[in-house]
Amino acid sequence: MSYWNRYALAVDDDPQCVNTLRLMLRFCGFHHIVAAEDGFVALEYLKEWRFDLVVSDWNMGTMDGVELLMRVRRDPTTANVPFILVTASLTEPPWRGAIEHGATEFLLKPFTLGALRSACQLCLELKEFEGANVTPLRAPLKDRLRRRLYPV
Repeated sequence: MSYWNRYALAVDDDPQCVNTLRLMLRFCGFHHIVAAEDGFVALEYLKEWRFDLVVSDWNMGTMDGVELLMRVRRDPTTANVPFILVTASLTEPPWRGAIEHGATEFLLKPFTLGALRSACQLCLELKEFEGANVTPLRAPLKDRLRRRLYPV
C-alpha cells in the first residue's frame, strides 16, 4: 500500500512519540509527514497545507486531541479530513464523546505498525466518500470500540 502523494499530520507533545509516529507513517506508505508538538501548532499547519490524514495523541498539555478534533471538524476547509485519535485510555465515555465529535478511528497505545496501517487504510477509504453522507459508515467504529472494551 503506497500513499506517496498523500500528506499526514502527526500530533503529539512527546518528541519521542511523534518521531516514532512519523517513522511508522512512513512505513505505512506516506511520504509527506509533518509533525506538530501540540494542537495549536497542528491548527497552524492545517491552515497552510492540505492533509489527507491527521493522527493525534489524545492527552496533550496545551490542547488535547479531542479539542483539536472539534476545531478541525468546525472548520469547513478541514471538516472532512480523516482523524485518528491515539490514547492509552480504555474508558468508554470519553471514546463515545470523541465519536460524537467525528473521530474517524482510534488506536490504543501501544499499537503495532499493522494496526496503524489498517487504521490509515480505513481512513483513506472513507475519504473517498468525501462529500457523501458518511454518518452510517461511523457505525463500524462504534462496533469496533465495543469489541475492544468488551471482548467476546
